[in-house]
Amino acid sequence: LSCLDDKIELNNRINKTLEEMAQAIFKSWFVDFEPFQEGEFEDSELGRIPKGWRVGTIEEFVKEMKNGGTPSRKNDSYWNSKDVPWIKTGEIKNSLIIESEEYISCEGLKNSSAKLLPYNSVLMAMYGATAGQIGLLKFEASTNQACCAMICTSANKAIFLYLYLLANQSYIESLAVGAAQQNLSKDTISKLRLIIPKDEVIESVIFDELFSFIERNFRETQKLNAVRNSLLPKLMSGEVRVPIEEVE
Repeated sequence: LSCLDDKIELNNRINKTLEEMAQAIFKSWFVDFEPFQEGEFEDSELGRIPKGWRVGTIEEFVKEMKNGGTPSRKNDSYWNSKDVPWIKTGEIKNSLIIESEEYISCEGLKNSSAKLLPYNSVLMAMYGATAGQIGLLKFEASTNQACCAMICTSANKAIFLYLYLLANQSYIESLAVGAAQQNLSKDTISKLRLIIPKDEVIESVIFDELFSFIERNFRETQKLNAVRNSLLPKLMSGEVRVPIEEVE
């Protein structure tokens, strides 16, 4: 058990370091423009930016934006299979998303406004306490209607957008409206303005490599937790016994 715990803790520390590295690269390249200081700059509505870059909206940057949906809970056939992973806003926690708590059937997907989203979709929670939380989807899945999905044309563009939204999360959360419950809208998200670098600049950063390592560690940790959770009750009940000389 201690070996499992140590490996899980190591994976968590490595992922924290890799995520901090990605955020530092994002700030250096796309906020402070450190690699481009020797080149030409021009004025924009968001300040001085490298020549050839532009200011645009998220809607312009992404390939597609989608809201999700919820199949009727009254129809058991929509929920009685594990055909399609289905994400709720409570599962969006400023991190990679590698699994879902619930699933819907293909029939449920077809007969609702839920949509199948591709790997590397960027998700944002729009309603309630989690409004403004960001997730990077690491498998094909659907979501409920309280999620906004942003689909990009490459892994690096998706990670760039994910890091941009994290860096501007406080501002985005301030845009939520509503007396009883704070809400964001797809329209509000789509009109967020950002500095858009040249495609070749985004694609030259090691974002995809870093996040591939992070995903691999997440999945390994998921398996280690499953082993630990199945082993612990067997040890507690005596179903699995450890000879005292091995403990010593």
